[in-house]
Amino acid sequence: MYTIEWANDAENNYYKILEWWKMNNGTNTYSVKLMTEVQNIEDLLIVNPELGKELPNKSRRIIILRKYSITYDVSDNIIKILSFYDNRQEPIH
Repeated sequence: MYTIEWANDAENNYYKILEWWKMNNGTNTYSVKLMTEVQNIEDLLIVNPELGKELPNKSRRIIILRKYSITYDVSDNIIKILSFYDNRQEPIH
């Protein structure tokens, strides 16, 4: 059985995005919806860790969740989420 772990940067960015939506909309409705979708992705990854598209370095995979990218790798029985990124942001250089 696989388990999910979040890298600190990925988790921090995820929570910043949730907080931004809560403040921007004045309600946490969209944040809760996004959290549910991320949880659904985690549940799918646990049963099928190769779900995401393989990236060129072959050790990482990516899933696009509407406007967000989730990058992860699989090692032993751990799926580590390395980044949670809003695709509308400026690229990181």
